[in-house]
Amino acid sequence: MLRDLILIKEHPLCVSAAFLMFVCFLSSILLLYIGLVVLSFQARNTVNKLASLQRQRRRIQKEVDRCSALIELCRSRIDEVFDQLDDDPPMRGVLIIRRSQII
Repeated sequence: MLRDLILIKEHPLCVSAAFLMFVCFLSSILLLYIGLVVLSFQARNTVNKLASLQRQRRRIQKEVDRCSALIELCRSRIDEVFDQLDDDPPMRGVLIIRRSQII
C-alpha cells in the first residue's frame, strides 16, 4: 500500500485524476444540495397555492350557502304571496301555472 502511495506521488497523472475525482464528488454533492433546495422551494410554493385554493373554496362555499338561503327565502315568500292570491277564484288557474314556472 505504501508503494501505491509512492507511485501516486511520482505520477502527476494519478494525482490529477485523484483530484478530479474529488472535485467530481464535491460537485455532485453540491448539485444534490441545490436540487434539494429547489425542490423544497417548489414544495413550499405548492403548499401555499393549495392553502390559497382552500381559502378561496371556503369563501365561495360561504357565498353559495348565502345564495341558497336567499333562494329559499324568496321561494317561501313567493309561496306566501300565491297562497294569499289563491283565495281569488278567477286567478287560481293562472297562479297554478305561474307557480310551477317559478318553483
